[in-house]
Amino acid sequence: MFLSFDSVLIIMNITTELKDKYQSLIARGYTTKQISLEMNISWSITKNHLRKLGLQTIHKIVPRPLSKDCLEQFIEKNYSTRQIANETNRSQGSVKHWLKKYGLKTNPTYCINRNNIKEEIMSGMKTCSKCKQTKPLDKENFYIRKAGKFHYWCKQCNNKISQQKILDRKRKCVEYKGGKCSICGYNRYFGSLDFHHLDPTKKESDISSLRTYSLEKLRKELDKCILVCKNCHGEIHSKIIKINVGSAGIVPASSCL
Repeated sequence: MFLSFDSVLIIMNITTELKDKYQSLIARGYTTKQISLEMNISWSITKNHLRKLGLQTIHKIVPRPLSKDCLEQFIEKNYSTRQIANETNRSQGSVKHWLKKYGLKTNPTYCINRNNIKEEIMSGMKTCSKCKQTKPLDKENFYIRKAGKFHYWCKQCNNKISQQKILDRKRKCVEYKGGKCSICGYNRYFGSLDFHHLDPTKKESDISSLRTYSLEKLRKELDKCILVCKNCHGEIHSKIIKINVGSAGIVPASSCL
């Protein structure tokens, strides 16, 4: 049994009023998505209705193709596909399509930078990628390994960043242990606080030697320690202060204070 076109529309609950509404919106230049939002119907149902009614929305005008000469000019300026897309008001995919069609390729930024670096190194100079200062490529300005490899940052920037990382890690470790001396409560400066192992036999390594580890890995060793200031730490090792660890926590057994 075959159904008529009108019967199919009835089954799909498409009334004459709904059809007229579709035609009106299409005449106003609405897209399928805009029609679905206007009529509060899902995009898939709207698309199905239009297909059954034999209607088609007016799509955006396809932009003109990019010329080969235009693309070659951008490539000479070392533009990336993203930069070309922004300049021509096209999508990055569209730019890649026309580049492939003309057999053209952009110059990747990393290749350009690598070539510039090689030329610079051959001249015996090196620009620090951090401070952007050009310095002689020697052991006084850069860390150079036995194999001849060198760091892209100069010594000054490298040391500054390493020191800042150590301070940040120390600050987080101090906060994890309460932020103050367990004996006297000192908390003015975190650099004056130390980590004292309660049981030296369980000590695997100094906290300072684990500065490159993540805080999660450090916690295993930190849980074996108490946080004390440098004065109290020295007095503990000199046996001036003796500490007891019980259910009430850390309690100084004796002190000269």
